[in-house]
Amino acid sequence: MSKEIPAPVIAVLAEHLPSIETHASLDNLFFHADAPGNPPEGSKTLKIQSWLRKINRDAEAPLKILGKLIECYMEIPKQDEEDKSLFGYSMPNPRKELKIKLQSILNRCNLCYIDGGIVSDGSSATSKSLAELIKSRDIPSIESEFNRSLENVNSEPREAVSAACNILESIFKVVDSSCKCNGLTSR
Repeated sequence: MSKEIPAPVIAVLAEHLPSIETHASLDNLFFHADAPGNPPEGSKTLKIQSWLRKINRDAEAPLKILGKLIECYMEIPKQDEEDKSLFGYSMPNPRKELKIKLQSILNRCNLCYIDGGIVSDGSSATSKSLAELIKSRDIPSIESEFNRSLENVNSEPREAVSAACNILESIFKVVDSSCKCNGLTSR
C-alpha cells in the first residue's frame, strides 16, 4: 500500500474547503478524483475528514487521489490569486490561502506537489527502479521524475543535470537491451 495522506493535510483541507465548496461540489470533486465509496453524511468539514480517512484506509494510492483533489487549488491562474476588494476593503482570497497552506503543509510532511495533479513523497524512484518504469512504459511516473529534477535546476544545477542524465541513461539501456533481445544490433 502507498503512503497515506498525512493528518495535517487532512486538517488543512477540512478547515479550508468548506468555505470554498458546496456539498454537491465536494461530492463532484471527490468523485472526479476517484475517491472510494459514497459521500459521507454530516457537515462539510466532517464529510471531508471522513472521506480522506476512507481514502487512506481503502485506496491503493492515496497520494494519487490527493493530487487530483488539490489540483484545481494548486494550479489556479495568477489572475485568480489576486485578493478582491469590496467597498475599498481588501478581502482575502480563500483559494489563494488554501494554496499557500497546502504548499506549507505538504513541505512539512516531506511531500511536494507537481503540476498535473501529482503529489510525490520522493520515493517513487526507490520503490520502482527507473528501468522498470521505462520497461512498463509508465510515462507519467517518468515525467514526474523528470519534473522533480527540473525543480532543482536553479538551486542545485549539478544534481538536476545528473538526475536528467540518469533518466536518459536508463532509457538508452532499456532500448539497447530490447534491441539485443529482438536480434537487432545497436549502431
